[in-house]
Amino acid sequence: MAILSVIYHGQEPAVAEAFAAGIADLGPEQGDAYYEYANALSPQLVRDILEVIVSTTEAPRYSAFAKRHYAEGERRTIRMVLKARGLTLTEEQAGQIEACDDLDTLKKWSEAALTAEDPGDIFR
Repeated sequence: MAILSVIYHGQEPAVAEAFAAGIADLGPEQGDAYYEYANALSPQLVRDILEVIVSTTEAPRYSAFAKRHYAEGERRTIRMVLKARGLTLTEEQAGQIEACDDLDTLKKWSEAALTAEDPGDIFR
C-alpha cells in the first residue's frame, strides 16, 4: 500500500516523507527493496522528490538510511576515481575504505583520490 500511495500521491511532500520514514524503519534490505520498487514505478517528479529525501544527510529522521547510501556512494567514487587513474588499492586499503562510515572522512578521501600519486596518499 505504501508503494501505491507514493506512486500516485508522492508529489505531495508529506506522502513522500511518510514513505521515506516508513522504509527507513524497515531496515536496509527491506527498505532498499521498497525504495527500488517505488522508484521504478513512480513518475519522474516523485522519483526526484524521493531522491532528495533519501539523499539528505541533514534530516535526522532519514539520517541512518540516507547516510548509508551516501557513504556507499562516496566509497564507490573513491574506488572509481582510483581505478580510472590507474591506481590499485591494496587489500588493507580497500578494507579501510569499506569499513569507514564517517561521511566527512569519505568525502575527504574522495577529493584526495583525484590528485593522489599513490592510493595510500588519500588516507593522509
